[in-house]
Amino acid sequence: MIQFHNDSITLYRNNVIIAEGLKADVQPREIFIHVENNKNMPNIKSNDIIEHKQSDGVTERYQVINPNYHDKMLGKHYQCEVKKMSAIEHPQHSNIHINAAQINIASDNAIINATNNGIDLSQLKTLIEAVKQSISSDMSKEDVETVTKNLGELETQLAQPMSKKSVVKSLLTSIKTVAGTTEFVANVANLVRFTQSFL
Repeated sequence: MIQFHNDSITLYRNNVIIAEGLKADVQPREIFIHVENNKNMPNIKSNDIIEHKQSDGVTERYQVINPNYHDKMLGKHYQCEVKKMSAIEHPQHSNIHINAAQINIASDNAIINATNNGIDLSQLKTLIEAVKQSISSDMSKEDVETVTKNLGELETQLAQPMSKKSVVKSLLTSIKTVAGTTEFVANVANLVRFTQSFL
């Protein structure tokens, strides 16, 4: 069995981390990832983003064009066809405070992110949607209903100017108790981390 242990990568989907510390072999146009070298490895999909931090401190990001999964020769592995992404610039922005809410206006007026309770509502929606998309068919009907209902209540609660921390904590705790796939657990963990600034 081939060993791909040269590099460590982080896998993103919809701007959310779904796996960290994966062992791989990073090449300019291909990234090899051996499934058996990585416990609880999620499936890789087209348009996923792979981040690789080099030994010199430079971080490179690649977009997956084709996952190219193989399960016969050389063992189960991905031979991902990738496209190297250019560096992403983060423009400076000015903040306008209105009572409990905050509006961030990009310097080029291209992006406007509304926040409430210190929470970026756009990012919150993205994280909640990631959790919903990772709900698997193996989960019971009761668990699916619990997660879906609590995610809806969580979004509603955090969108209010005066959210109740006790309610938010209770909703998150309920969601965390539901067993799911590795991707589901990772997405829930990202959601919990994201809400820590409010809690």
